[in-house]
Amino acid sequence: MSGAATAAGPPRVLAAVLNFNGKPHLQALLPTLAAQDYPRLSLLVVDNASTDGSLAWVRAAHPEVAVLPRARNDGYAALNDAIDEARRQDAEFVFLMTNDLRLDPRCVSHAVRAMRDDARLGIVGFHMLGAVRWVDPAALDEASARWDGLRVEDRGWVEGAAMFCRRRVFDVLGGIDPVYFVYAEEDDLQYRARAAGFRVAGVNTPVWHNAGRNVLAETPARSAYLQMRNLIRYRAKNHGMWMGLKTAARVAVNACGPRDTADRTVPFEARLRPFGPARNAPLVARAIGWNLLHLPQTLAARGRDLSRVRQARRQLAAPR
Repeated sequence: MSGAATAAGPPRVLAAVLNFNGKPHLQALLPTLAAQDYPRLSLLVVDNASTDGSLAWVRAAHPEVAVLPRARNDGYAALNDAIDEARRQDAEFVFLMTNDLRLDPRCVSHAVRAMRDDARLGIVGFHMLGAVRWVDPAALDEASARWDGLRVEDRGWVEGAAMFCRRRVFDVLGGIDPVYFVYAEEDDLQYRARAAGFRVAGVNTPVWHNAGRNVLAETPARSAYLQMRNLIRYRAKNHGMWMGLKTAARVAVNACGPRDTADRTVPFEARLRPFGPARNAPLVARAIGWNLLHLPQTLAARGRDLSRVRQARRQLAAPR
């Protein structure tokens, strides 16, 4: 069965939820995912070796949701398995999301409508409530009630927690880079997509996000290290070695300088300066050391991605 729209119906969509020990999150998200008003929607939970009974609960409470258990926790890149599943199902679109969301019932249908109107639209995000600061979940119902018509606007970046993708993006550019782990994966993917000629845009359909209250919030030192490490790698990989070096210097000054200018209500800023300078210094040293050790692999990945981007640009420019 083809994922493209036919006389039999609209294009197929695979919605994939990434989970790691997030049973309470799934209990809130899955009913809103099952309530989507889109007719050709397959549901999948990709589980990163949870130990909290998440998958048993999904199988019992939501038998309509397929589960894909994994032997280890590979972070966001585990959703590459969902992309492979989308290919097996011949789904034209893949809705990638984390487990700490609640959705307006029109999210999928609105994203498909936006994608169908523009073949160059590769990635769509949503109006995410709680993207920066936590808000009450009741804000979703209020925002849904106020919704007054679909609007699509170009964005430089959309939140990876709810990222609706044209499968062709992955077919021509490759999947999610597994090296990052947790932070910067969506930044990397969207950078490559824009460089290849795809649009990245947002729709005004609301989604609620449990910002800063997930499993990673329980391990602030590890979260800070991963964000520092991945930010440096992202800049080096996508903008060159000189930008990577400048970013490493900025990370060090931000974390270890005498003045704390971070906005503690913004998780991104808080993770870049989680503690005082003395406690931050080993995290910075470890993040920079990791990048120096892995610099040959980073530069090799940069070369591979640039080659794919050039090839993708040629494909997108060719008449269809």
